[in-house]
Amino acid sequence: GVAQDKFGNTFVVARDGFSALWVNIFGSQNQSWGSWALAGGVVQGTPAIAAAGNGKAYFVARDNYNAYWINSYTPGSGFGSWTNLGGVFSTDPAIAVSSSCSSTCNLYLVGKDSYNAIWTAIYSVPGGFSGWTFQGAVVAGKPSMTVGVDGAAYIAIRDTYNSVWMGRQAGVFDGWQPGGGIVATDPQIAGAGGKLYAASLT
Repeated sequence: GVAQDKFGNTFVVARDGFSALWVNIFGSQNQSWGSWALAGGVVQGTPAIAAAGNGKAYFVARDNYNAYWINSYTPGSGFGSWTNLGGVFSTDPAIAVSSSCSSTCNLYLVGKDSYNAIWTAIYSVPGGFSGWTFQGAVVAGKPSMTVGVDGAAYIAIRDTYNSVWMGRQAGVFDGWQPGGGIVATDPQIAGAGGKLYAASLT
């Protein structure tokens, strides 16, 4: 996973051949990589990462029992501790962070269970984990997520008929809105200039 903070520093999280996680940073000022830092853990799949306005990066990974775990990395200070978020997920996690982190950072999480239904959660710093909430839907593939200028998370999914849908998660989930189309890949979502963009292949 890759994420960039407001200063232009790029955080990268990767899984090695022993299923442990490592984090590295490409600094925007010196235009060079730092050294890889070992976060440990025993995970599967591809971890997700989000860079927050408080200078930290938060990453989520799926263990061999299909539960999600979260940790943080602060340049110059190192890692926080692993926190078990539970759940039984059939896809790797997606994570996005609120743009404002002056007093509280909201980390939005989304995953798909083995019945192809979507679950969302909010992890607040400080505050902790709110628990998983069932958001219905029967989807194919993996959901993607970004944060809009309103500070809410937006989730893009592909249903089993290959149509695109989008949902909004703030304090509560606002339901699913149809985007139509007949796509062949999972939609990827991103925000820019006050708008949200979803892209997929037909």
